Amino acid sequence: MRKLISILNPVYWTTAQEVGEAVNGYTLTGGVFRRDTQVEFATGEILRMTHIARGLDSDGALLLDIVVNGHILQLPSHADISIKDYTEDYIQTGPGQLYAQSTRMFSIDRQSVPYSWNHTISYDPSKGKMPYLVEMLQATAIGSHYHPLEEVLEFSIQASITKGERSNQCPQGFTLVSAGPYCADENECEVGNPCSHACHNAMGTYYCSCPRGLTISADGRTCQDIDECSLGGNMCHDGQDCENTIGSYRCVMRCGRGFRRTADGLSCTDVNECQESNPCNQHCLNTIGSYRCACEPGFQLRNRRCIDINECRQRVCRSDQQCKNTRGGYTCIDLCPNGMTKGANGTCVDIDECRDGTHQCRYNQICENTRGSYHCTCPRGYRSQGVGRPCVGMYILHVFFTPSPLH
Repeated sequence: MRKLISILNPVYWTTAQEVGEAVNGYTLTGGVFRRDTQVEFATGEILRMTHIARGLDSDGALLLDIVVNGHILQLPSHADISIKDYTEDYIQTGPGQLYAQSTRMFSIDRQSVPYSWNHTISYDPSKGKMPYLVEMLQATAIGSHYHPLEEVLEFSIQASITKGERSNQCPQGFTLVSAGPYCADENECEVGNPCSHACHNAMGTYYCSCPRGLTISADGRTCQDIDECSLGGNMCHDGQDCENTIGSYRCVMRCGRGFRRTADGLSCTDVNECQESNPCNQHCLNTIGSYRCACEPGFQLRNRRCIDINECRQRVCRSDQQCKNTRGGYTCIDLCPNGMTKGANGTCVDIDECRDGTHQCRYNQICENTRGSYHCTCPRGYRSQGVGRPCVGMYILHVFFTPSPLH
């Protein structure tokens, strides 16, 4: 409770030193009023207090009833707590009505923690209004000390009240009502609706809220999705993955590598890597859950490249055929006998050695072509002396006999 010195806020507002024409709570209300307070800690706790002041008793003491409800930041009893000086604006919001607000700071072992206060005060309207639309209370030299043995908590504070920095103007979030004059709350939710979803008006301000599954973003106005999957707040089983959706999540089948989840999330289907990314420089063969790289027939894989296979080195053709390698294959070509060659139609045709000059007839021999070959002959009147030897002339002896008369 040491940090809640402001639980006595009505006391020091009532008795604050008046500066200039500003009035404190006792001057304004005669010590009879109701004050509803809400405290919001930066750590999320909310505390509500109701103070009912019933005037002074016969000894001049303020009679004050306090009802406390909510939660406060839990601190160790040995923590070093100090409360910073602060100011608080009091705004005349109507006849017999005030609104006060402030943002304060206390430190725990020299670590600062902010918390905000707002108060709604109601009193007898016949008591009149503050002399200013806005008055400012200054609280300084704040201290608290707890005595464990006596179980006594002592508070000390110095308070003064002056006119506000803009005493004749309504703060942001309020609208001037000249008939008062006083500052009436402006309903920001009706003037443009600044929230992306639900808008809630509050005194001098507003706040936005989000549907289930969404949370307010840093700007305080727009809603953003809560990723239940990353927060671990899902109820998915083993073998399932959590898939975030806007405002919720769903549990879907967990698929291994090489598989993809179907649209309904209930099963897995094979990924055809060959069609989607073609990871091979060669021929890609899809397999269930994977793929493999291979070469087309007639090629072999070498250093991640497909190299043509020279089938002719493997003697794939008959002995009477010639092998011709082609890209990815080979061709067997029938051979022609000696003295024959391939014609335009693929059949074997005779080679005329005598015409193309490839014969080996010498001297005065004559070349005579034959099918598939040729032979050398001697001219008329010559005769051959043998293979590779020149022809020699032939001499014809004509002998004439004259018959003698019979003797």
